[in-house]
Amino acid sequence: MNNKIQFRNKGSINGEGKYIWKYLDLHKYISFLINPTFYLRRIDLFDDIMEGKSHQEILRHNIETLNIENPANDTEEMLMNVSKSLKQNKIIDIDKRYACCFFLGSHESMAMWKIYSKPGSVALKYEPRYFADSLETKIDEQQDIGRFKKIIFGKVKYTDFLTPVKVKDRAFRKNKSYQHEQEVRLMIELKQKDSERKGIQYKTHFPFLGGLEIIAHPATSKWQLHNLNDLTSKYQPNYKVSESMLKDTLRYGADF
Repeated sequence: MNNKIQFRNKGSINGEGKYIWKYLDLHKYISFLINPTFYLRRIDLFDDIMEGKSHQEILRHNIETLNIENPANDTEEMLMNVSKSLKQNKIIDIDKRYACCFFLGSHESMAMWKIYSKPGSVALKYEPRYFADSLETKIDEQQDIGRFKKIIFGKVKYTDFLTPVKVKDRAFRKNKSYQHEQEVRLMIELKQKDSERKGIQYKTHFPFLGGLEIIAHPATSKWQLHNLNDLTSKYQPNYKVSESMLKDTLRYGADF
């Protein structure tokens, strides 16, 4: 590769008031403080089994599922046509692709706090241009950079998998049922498949002050916030963890 990151959808990602968020539990935050890296997981290992599937593979899944619940006379013929299409079309091996997911939005997401975090943990809030810089300035330091075919950062496109449509890059497509995540992702494709490699650690760094804020979970107590700041100061003395804007909107004892 030419040691450059392809940034897609720059206009909408860099839109006024937009930030790139990474919600972390406490252990992942500690790891990030000690060794700033983003972990990219192999896409075929994601929880959603349809992640990264081709248009034809989604069609076959739908036909087979419908056949179980509502048998039809033409199902076998449809399956044969889809299977033939799969053989004729060049399918990129999704197990050569790895991704790290982020949230794109102008403000904190309570849904993201509940799904990916819990009291006493944090979210990283990046201004897009500083986030891009944190990726680009470390590109030549990546382990096994010679094995990378390409690196892409861009928005995920959400489509209805019951009526799947073809997309330019299936590594950036997800089912509409995940649309609440408003995802942007960092994706790396290897030149050759490595079935033993489940993930990639991408080196990054803490940007200049003002480019990154560290926000505590809205249900974080005063003593937990103190501990987070004490911990942060040991590794990144120029940074502090701020209280969430949502802190005063929660009922005491709210279930997280």
